Amino acid sequence: MARDVNGTYARVSNSFTVPVTGTPISPTDADAFWDELDTEITDSLSRSGKGGMSADLDMNNNDINEVKTAVFQGSTSGNTTLKATAIAGTTELTLPAVTDTLATLAGTEELTNKTLNAAVGKGTWTASGTWTLPAFTFGGTVSGGGQQLNNVIIGTATPLAGSFTTVSASGLITAAGGQIAFPATQNPSANANTLDDYEEGTWTPAYTYATPGDLSVAYSTQVGVYTKIGRLVIASFVIVTSTHTFTTASGNNQITGLTFTSANVTSQNAYGAASWDGITKATYTDIVARLAANSATIDFVASGSAVSASVVTAANCATGTQQTRTGTIFYVV
Repeated sequence: MARDVNGTYARVSNSFTVPVTGTPISPTDADAFWDELDTEITDSLSRSGKGGMSADLDMNNNDINEVKTAVFQGSTSGNTTLKATAIAGTTELTLPAVTDTLATLAGTEELTNKTLNAAVGKGTWTASGTWTLPAFTFGGTVSGGGQQLNNVIIGTATPLAGSFTTVSASGLITAAGGQIAFPATQNPSANANTLDDYEEGTWTPAYTYATPGDLSVAYSTQVGVYTKIGRLVIASFVIVTSTHTFTTASGNNQITGLTFTSANVTSQNAYGAASWDGITKATYTDIVARLAANSATIDFVASGSAVSASVVTAANCATGTQQTRTGTIFYVV
């Protein structure tokens, strides 16, 4: 007997004479029969795993069920291929449980033009090595050795807080939410092109003299505000006294209480516009606020036609009079 192309067993025509009942089988016919039987049994699959396939096994579009482990063995110089050709619909390689793993690819293996389709980690690799991801959610911390996310939007309508050591951008950076936050304590940078601080706040301006003596001051208005951008400070103040008396006070008229001390640069004084009331200084028509280098105390300098600049002192501010000082000064720290 022999198998035809469909795998059906059939006796080979004329291989031996069909025996007649009661007639002995000739040795020739018997040998031919056993030779064919030996050949076909040898060509059958062994249930105990003896031997191996010497040609392709055609399953004729049928399933192989309940396979515990499949080992694909290739030659040392060639490739081992797991090949599935779709006849209709989609060809899938399905892992039976969520805890099972498809492993292990060597470092030089590639997934090209393939789609991972699972609850997470979906994506498509292209031939150029680009991984295209659909929308997905990270469930934990994402870390890597200096990897980059290019052309990726991070955040939602209410994004969670994030922390970045360095963020670089070659074009316009837009804060759609309208806010950029700096730390409460400045992290100063030595780079001249780096903005390292921004702060807004209030301060309490106080009216005094270089030597206060027995000065007594009360206020109807006492307000100060400031904005700090990098090294630049913009400080404004308004003072109106309700009580201003003294007998021993002397020296320059001063406003103290600035939040930041000016930079210690020789002869680098800062000046600002000021309005005032209660100062008597003959022949002087203009008075400005001044902040000396390495100082947090403002004084006032008067000037006029054909006279030298002169500092406003206690002698120019009569006791018992209302004193008003209003101004804004720009300076660096």
